[in-house]
Amino acid sequence: MLPAGRQRVIVSLGEVEAMVRKAARGAGWPWGHAEELGASARALCAAGFPGAALAAALLDAHGDDGTCPIRQSAHWCDTRQLPDASVTVRCPLLSVPLLATVFCSDNRVLQARWDGAMITADATGHTCADDPHRAATTGARGIKFTAVHHTPASQAVARAVGVEVQDANWHALDRHAQHSYVPASEQSRMGAGPTD
Repeated sequence: MLPAGRQRVIVSLGEVEAMVRKAARGAGWPWGHAEELGASARALCAAGFPGAALAAALLDAHGDDGTCPIRQSAHWCDTRQLPDASVTVRCPLLSVPLLATVFCSDNRVLQARWDGAMITADATGHTCADDPHRAATTGARGIKFTAVHHTPASQAVARAVGVEVQDANWHALDRHAQHSYVPASEQSRMGAGPTD
């Protein structure tokens, strides 16, 4: 429990990834997609974006009406083909780190555009946006992806180690995660711990 008046919690990137993964599993997502959502939220937090907030908003949206950025991105990664036209996804920024792992290389970056914002991700996972506020939208947006040639910069980019997460977003993730826990009972305790 946070002290009275506190509205943010500082967590490690590993904690963000683990909490988002557990929340996705609690929301009924398959393991693979839950892991991808956790990794995407972590990468976005490392780049200074509100990855945990975006993940919470996506999980709170309920169901899959074909606009899930993780499910869509997993399909594009599996087929090794970006969509030719603009596609509509919720919380579109969540798709960028996942797609960057497949479609970027030392001399290619991924660009994504929606609502006039342009987001760029490279092979190292570094993500930047010309308008970070607009990039972090939670609504469904038409998004266009392009892999473009890029001459890599020689300067390394510092990454965040700990990130601030809004208390409301952390609790929203925790509410979903609670559904993945087994209620304590004699049966659930059987076999728990060391056996001699």
